[in-house]
Amino acid sequence: MKVAVLIALLFGVQFLRSQDIHFSLFEQAPQLLNPGSTGLFDGYERAMLLNKKQWAVMGQPYQTSYLSFDMPIFKAKRKRTSHLGVGGFLFNDKAGDANFRQFNSGISLASHLPISSNQMFSLGLQFGVGQLSADLTQIQWGNQYNGAGYDPSMNPMENLDMQRKVYADVSAGLVYSYQSRTSHFQGTEKREFQVGISTYHLNKPNYSFSGRTDEKLARRFTFYTSGHFALSNMPFSLKPQLYLNFQSGQIESLFGTYAIYHINAGTKFTGFITEKSIHFGLHYRVKDAVIPSLYYEYSNFLIGFAYDINTSSYKSSTSGRGGAELSLKYIGKIGALRKQRR
Repeated sequence: MKVAVLIALLFGVQFLRSQDIHFSLFEQAPQLLNPGSTGLFDGYERAMLLNKKQWAVMGQPYQTSYLSFDMPIFKAKRKRTSHLGVGGFLFNDKAGDANFRQFNSGISLASHLPISSNQMFSLGLQFGVGQLSADLTQIQWGNQYNGAGYDPSMNPMENLDMQRKVYADVSAGLVYSYQSRTSHFQGTEKREFQVGISTYHLNKPNYSFSGRTDEKLARRFTFYTSGHFALSNMPFSLKPQLYLNFQSGQIESLFGTYAIYHINAGTKFTGFITEKSIHFGLHYRVKDAVIPSLYYEYSNFLIGFAYDINTSSYKSSTSGRGGAELSLKYIGKIGALRKQRR
């Protein structure tokens, strides 16, 4: 009855195709997007938290949580110079009646090399450890049918050992970024562009519970590009994005934009005026979901919410209810007078 196990696990996660987790607010999980993004931001330290819950209408939902921290080191405070970025992350993903669980943690290291006053290349490496587990006591087996119905007291006579599988994981990525800024007393006008390519699971780790050597975690190739452009003489800016994932013959394509309304631009030097903004987002994951999102930014914090409205053929079962996602970001920003004095 091993087929019953595989069906149950497949219902919980895309186990047989070794697909990675994914977020609709993908830019809020930078170390899962590209190791080269580690420490690539304007600030002193950055902490990210993401939580996603989806497919609840189909039974036990997918529940995914992500936490990361990163920071630049050896970075000059007032000019663009070569520096490093270091960080760490962990995520936990649980799904299905068998509580199939993926737990991963890792560290990331990136080198950021300016090639001009407003252009930079970033190369990152990531080293992690993954763990898979499942609770087969929650599974109903076909040979526990006693002729009249399901009898949980019957021994299913299955001895699959799926308690835990641990593996090492190695990934790498490259990012090109362009940044042009015009500063004034009440803030900074931005024109930014970024493009990144990365490969996850370079070592193709074995993730088989049974010890089979042909069950390997397929490499994931990720491409993304993002811009941030201010509208002239208006308190609005636009942030278009494109995100592509390739793994196990599957393609995930997501594109869209944020329209950002800047309530207060924030003062660059004194910090007397607090930065405030609202981000309205609309994205589309091809053949899967429309994703409206909303962020509120206040000073060093950004809180966001997104919802996947299912548009695939699966929507007849889900009534369009894909799942909700919540994010929280903190950045210790460069700019306040008390920071500049350090």
